[in-house]
Formats: sequence, C-alpha cells, structure tokens
Amino acid sequence: MINPIQCRYWNEPEALNGGYWGAFDRLRHIVDEPHLDRMELRCKECGQHYFYEFTEEVNFGGGGDPYIISLIPVRSEDNIQTLLETSVLGLRTVFPRLQLSNTDGKSPHEWAWQHAPKAVQ
Repeated sequence: MINPIQCRYWNEPEALNGGYWGAFDRLRHIVDEPHLDRMELRCKECGQHYFYEFTEEVNFGGGGDPYIISLIPVRSEDNIQTLLETSVLGLRTVFPRLQLSNTDGKSPHEWAWQHAPKAVQ
C-alpha cells in the first residue's frame, strides 16, 4: 500500500478523534454484514481513497463490544480488490493503516497509524 503523505491525516490522525465521518465521502458500501463493514472512502480535503473496515467482536456481555476500524490508503481498484480478498486477520498485516481500536468496548480511544514492525537485527 502507499504512504498518503499529501493527506492531512497522515500527519494529524488525532484530527479524526471525536468523529471521523465528516472527513470522508462514502463512495461505495462493499460489504455490509453484522459486525463487518467494508467501504471505499475518499478524503474530503485531498481526495485520497481509503479502504475502510469495521469489525466487531461480540462478547455477549450486554453491549460495549470491542471493535477495530481500519483505514488503508489505496491507489487503484486493484488495491481494493486485493483487500477485499484478504481476511479480517490478514488486514492486520497490511501497512500503513490508520486504526481506531477499542479492545474493551469502553475505554477512550484515538486514531493512530500502524506501520510495519521493524526487523530485529
């Protein structure tokens, strides 16, 4: 995938905290299932396209389910097709990605870029 250096959110992911839907145009809803959404989004400021995924783990504890939202910058329809063919767990190995994680369903959370781990030498 690409590093969207022209996008405001590359340097300011925290600008998405408190509400991110206003920052993106929803171009198409690709997958709409319980606990899994996948869409193509476009940044309203710079036009960068993103592959969006929302996954939720049901804990049957009366709400407050853990979830992860990922925004993966894409360049082409081929990138989107490749990501569509990738499992939910497989997307966790795609870098860079902008991610909002709420692992306990309650704690405050913030957007942050996830980058490939550095190799140990």
